[in-house]
This record gives sequence, structure tokens and C-alpha cells, in this order.
Amino acid sequence: MTVKALCDRYLSEGPLTNVGKRASSWKTDVTNLRRHVQPLLGNRLVNELTRTDIAQTVRQITDGFTAGDIRTKSRGVARVRGGPGSAARVKGTLSAMFNWAINQELLEENPTTGVKVARTKMRERFLSDAEVKNLLHVLTENSRNGSINRQHANVIRLLLFTGARKSEIIGLRWSEVDLVRDRLTIPAERTKSGRHNGVRYIPLGSIARDILGGISRTNEFVFPADRQARSGHMTGIQKSWKRIRELCSLEDMRLHDLRHSFASFAIANGESIYLISAVLGHATTRMTERYLHLRDDDVRALAERTSQRIIDGSRSSRVASQR
Repeated sequence: MTVKALCDRYLSEGPLTNVGKRASSWKTDVTNLRRHVQPLLGNRLVNELTRTDIAQTVRQITDGFTAGDIRTKSRGVARVRGGPGSAARVKGTLSAMFNWAINQELLEENPTTGVKVARTKMRERFLSDAEVKNLLHVLTENSRNGSINRQHANVIRLLLFTGARKSEIIGLRWSEVDLVRDRLTIPAERTKSGRHNGVRYIPLGSIARDILGGISRTNEFVFPADRQARSGHMTGIQKSWKRIRELCSLEDMRLHDLRHSFASFAIANGESIYLISAVLGHATTRMTERYLHLRDDDVRALAERTSQRIIDGSRSSRVASQR
């Protein structure tokens, strides 16, 4: 069996034997296998693969061999990126596929075992107080004048004020919105930790509740697709986000960093890490601990308080010595 044949079989039969895996995770597997693995290993025989072959594949993806723009529809383009992050995700997908093949008695050993990937640097990007103020101003002004899609602006606001994941907000249905209990009820299959935590409840503060309360209910989706002929939820938010980043000088900011920002503000506000973990929907508090970074504003404030304490202490000592 070739690697391409195994990929096809895994993607068609795997969901039948792993019913707890989210549909979005299978979509990620499709991307990893179709756009990275098959171009590099598709014609190779599965039972002849070695750790060296997998290590070389990981290195090639890390070095960007499979990066490029791929046309997906008449007007759509998928931008495939390489790098350590992509390599790590592809290696994880390969490992899962080979383990599935072993369980199906198609393979005896997993060739990814023992293969190392380069560590990716933990991103520590989150908004400062000034950046939040500017972002909210830009969203308001540009959604009013029509230069930014209003739906996209509301999605970005909700990401900031709830700490939710992008998929949880973009795919939000009105049946999942409870403005009486002030929460969102996300089914297990629509949330990353649903396999461990089950249904996810996202509490709504007054600002998030007001945002949702101001949206007309014209569709089962809170943010339906723009075109009447299309079904499903809205898409294309990355184009609006790129425009917003430029207007706010936030070129290094990802949408996911809004979730990171929510957590960092909660931590800076002295909130319990256990409560923050529950709000973010993490399976364990260990996942939340990666947000325990001090923002620049907090560090500067600490430096200022400490400096003043040193000055005040030296003045007191000087006065006492002069008496």
C-alpha cells in the first residue's frame, strides 16, 4: 500500500472508528496529509518507511518545501505554510494515521516513533490597555462607515470579551445562545476539549451580552454567510482582520491572541487560575498556566512602584540620620 492509498483510507474509514474526534480535527488531518505528506511521500510504500524517511519529511516541512498558495475554488486560495509548527502538526497526524493502520493490521510498526521535531517558540503576544482602546475605536468607526464587515467586527469583539475560540464564535448558532442565563452552550463536538469536558459553557459579561442582543435573528447562525445563495456560517474574517491589524498597527497579532489577551487581563486582575481555566474551557489548569505572563504595562507599573519605594525609603533614612 502506498502512503497516498493509506491516507485516503484513513480519512474515509478513520472517522468510523474514532467517533469522538471532532470534524474540525479531521479537516486539519486532511490539510496535513493532502498538502504536506502526499507531495513528499505519496508514492512511497508504507511498509518500507523508516524513521529516517519521517525525519527527512519533518525537516522538509520545517524548511518550507511544501509551502505555497493552492487554488481551492474558482476564487479561493489556500496559503500553505511550513515551519516548525506545521512540521509538528503533520508529524502528529502521521503518528495517528500509522497507529490506526496498526490497529487495522495494515502495519506492524509506527515509523514516527522516536522522531523529534524542532520546538516552537511560545507566543507571548497579547493586547495592552492602549491597544485594546485603539482596537475597539477602529472597530466602531470602520464598521460604521462600511470599510469593515459589521459581522466580522462583532466576531472580533466577542473573541476579545469572552476568551472563546474562533470556531466557537464564527459557527455560533442561536440555539447555543442563552441570554437568560448569560452564557453560550457549545456542544462537545464543536469545542476542542469536548472529548474530555463535554458541553462547554461560555459565560457572558454585560458587554458580550449586549453585542449578541443587538444582532438580528435572521438565520439559525448568529453570523450567517453573506450571500443569500450560500448556507452555513460566515467566512472571510481573516481578510477583515488583516485590514484591522494594519489600521491598529498590530501586524504581529493573530485572532487567537485575543483569547490570549482575555486570559492575561483576567490574570492581571487577580482572578483565580481555576476559574480562568473553566471559562477558557481547558481540560486542565496546566493549559491555562501558559498564559501566566506579565504584560508590559504591569511590569512597568511594578518597576515604578518599586522605584518609588526605594526613593521613599532612602528619603526616610536620610531624614532619620539628620536628626
